[in-house]
Amino acid sequence: NEHKPAIFVVNKWDLVKTVMPTERMADYVRAMFPMLDYVPIAFITAQKGKNVLRLLQLAVQLHKQAGARVSTGDLNRV
Repeated sequence: NEHKPAIFVVNKWDLVKTVMPTERMADYVRAMFPMLDYVPIAFITAQKGKNVLRLLQLAVQLHKQAGARVSTGDLNRV
C-alpha cells in the first residue's frame, strides 16, 4: 500500500538447494504472494556470505529507482 521497494530474501539456501531448485522456490514464492510479483527474489547464504554483496547491490539499485522522479511531461509522453 505504501509503494515501498521490497526484496524477498531466502536465507540458508545452501541447505535447501539440493532438495528444491531455485526456479521452483521462486515459483512457490510468486504463487504465495501474487500481489508482489514485481518483487525480486534473492537467494543467499549469510553465514558463508554467498550472494550477500549482490543482495546489497540490489537494495541500492531499488533505493535509487524509488527515489527517481518523473516529470508530468515525461509521464504524459509515455
